[in-house]
Amino acid sequence: MNVGGIISIPVEYLPSIGFTVHDVGNTSYNLTSGSFYQGVSKRPADTIQTVDAGFAFFPIVGSHTRTTFTAEAHDVMTLSTETNIWRRIHAGGEINVGDLLFLRAGVNQKYYTAGIEFASERMQFQVTSYGEDIGTSATPREDRRYMGKFAFRF
Repeated sequence: MNVGGIISIPVEYLPSIGFTVHDVGNTSYNLTSGSFYQGVSKRPADTIQTVDAGFAFFPIVGSHTRTTFTAEAHDVMTLSTETNIWRRIHAGGEINVGDLLFLRAGVNQKYYTAGIEFASERMQFQVTSYGEDIGTSATPREDRRYMGKFAFRF
């Protein structure tokens, strides 16, 4: 079971903090029989509870321009044991100009992310790129993805 929450403070910039608790109270597995588990004599190890936490704020720059800044850390309870803390950090920002142009930039597991979106009442066009760390702490390795989206709205 997972549980989460977000608290936004109703003041300028709407500062917000959020959390997610994964596998509340740890998750244990006791299946050792049945169609998929016939002949299995050793049950899998428990999945230990983890907590993700983040914050965001939303400054309004002008009458038609808004911004968003966010940061999040994965598994904050064991963050101090990580030899490369950037592997668990995700942060970014967005500039929204008139709900027509969106510029996005950030960092995901120490690799850059970037994107741009043009939106109108009837169409939307996005291009973006992000990198994901698929290596280990000792040997990091980036998997870079590029994506595009075009949509008609009605």
